[in-house]
Amino acid sequence: MTRKTVLCLIDRLESGGAERVLLRIIEDLNDFQIVLIPNFSGHSEFFISQTKDLKNLRILDSRINEDLSFIGKSKSLLQYLRFMYRFIQKEGKPDLAISFLERSNLVNILISKLFRLRSVISVRNNLSNQYASRSKLELFIVKLLIRNLYNQADCIVSLTKSVKSNLVKDFGVKESKIKVIYNSYDISTIQSKSKEVLNLDVSSFIKNKSTLFLNVGRLSDQKGQLLLLSAFRKIVEYDRNSKLIILGEGELELSLKEKIMELDLIRNVLLLSFLPNPFPIYELADVFVFPSKFEGFGNAIIEAMACGLPIISANCKFGPSEIIDNQEYFEIDNIYQGKFGVLVPMKETREQFEIELFEAMRMLLINNTQEFLSKKSLERVRSFDKSNGNEWVDLIKNYLI
Repeated sequence: MTRKTVLCLIDRLESGGAERVLLRIIEDLNDFQIVLIPNFSGHSEFFISQTKDLKNLRILDSRINEDLSFIGKSKSLLQYLRFMYRFIQKEGKPDLAISFLERSNLVNILISKLFRLRSVISVRNNLSNQYASRSKLELFIVKLLIRNLYNQADCIVSLTKSVKSNLVKDFGVKESKIKVIYNSYDISTIQSKSKEVLNLDVSSFIKNKSTLFLNVGRLSDQKGQLLLLSAFRKIVEYDRNSKLIILGEGELELSLKEKIMELDLIRNVLLLSFLPNPFPIYELADVFVFPSKFEGFGNAIIEAMACGLPIISANCKFGPSEIIDNQEYFEIDNIYQGKFGVLVPMKETREQFEIELFEAMRMLLINNTQEFLSKKSLERVRSFDKSNGNEWVDLIKNYLI
């Protein structure tokens, strides 16, 4: 009997949250053939290392290079659409098409309408914030496309309740089309991997450290690492033996290195890129800091919780409040200790936010809440354990069986 085929579309293959969720889906769909076609060429070492043993996975290279200009984005979108059209014309219709992130979602819907495929798209970010800095023309086009095309999908998977509300209120997406599915995680595997030997010698860096702060995420403006460095400069002035590790890949790597030099933090900050197993770094750390400007969820928070780290997170739209306080996004004016971690208020200026972030980090240095918050992290993370079931896989199988 021929195995059914799931076509997966994603903007790029890096080490981000969307890629990690896709990996878990592919691993749990071993009875089906998976064809994965990213919009842009190039795969991160992380993704290659995680997929090399997956026999049901076939990855195709679209040979499209990323261009961040408006014209370049439009051109690459059309190239991606053409590539997908030719692929289906040549190899036949898949049984289901799923996609992650907006560019791939748009192509998925257009191709699915053209070939009469069933389609499931995934929205993983606060789209209002994601497109807030774009030109008026680009924002108008994006809203028009989302409003008119997303409602054509068979199902829209929203990463959080707050993302769902944003889609309905700001983009005119039908509420009945949206299903909220939180990410699920293999908590026991994360914890087991955190105990493995770190394939990197950081002993000289952490020697004599008082508190080791950790940030993990794509090196981008969205993730707020430049703000974190400025806040951490104040921490070092307060406690010169505090250390910070930033782990990630991305376009801000050079800017972060320059900022570390500018702030005279070479002795206190270590910038690391790809690690096949990043979790031993979590095991070394004392506190996890998540200063994102906007999010869809916050995968790194869950991974840090699985390793028992106390959490300090920006109260950005959306995600952290649902993890840390188990409720949809709500505004705060001051540092807020939630049920499972600490939320830092977003402020009008970067200087104000840096001060609030510094105060939250200092708070965990001077009081005895680290052990308490560590226990709360381990308590909260059970809610996201994959042993509770994989709703993504259940949804996909409902369309295939």
